[in-house]
Amino acid sequence: MKEVKFTQMKDGDKDDYNFLTKHEVEHTKGTADRLLKALVDLDQSLSGYKVTRLTKSVDFFAPMVSKVFARKPYDPIFIRRNEREPLQIV
Repeated sequence: MKEVKFTQMKDGDKDDYNFLTKHEVEHTKGTADRLLKALVDLDQSLSGYKVTRLTKSVDFFAPMVSKVFARKPYDPIFIRRNEREPLQIV
């Protein structure tokens, strides 16, 4: 099998999902390497600027990350209106 038989996930069968699981497990093994490469690429791109894209990204996301890690589990300030929406800080 080279690809699943379905176009909508609800139509997948056991063989489809076993096939996907195998590929997803293999894909996750490279997550750390892909993340580190992305960070290095941000730090080495577009010469001539005083601030790298990595530094700008860290400066932008640091306040959001600190809020997430400072929260208590199930803090009502973090809500999802439905399961398809990303987690939002309100």
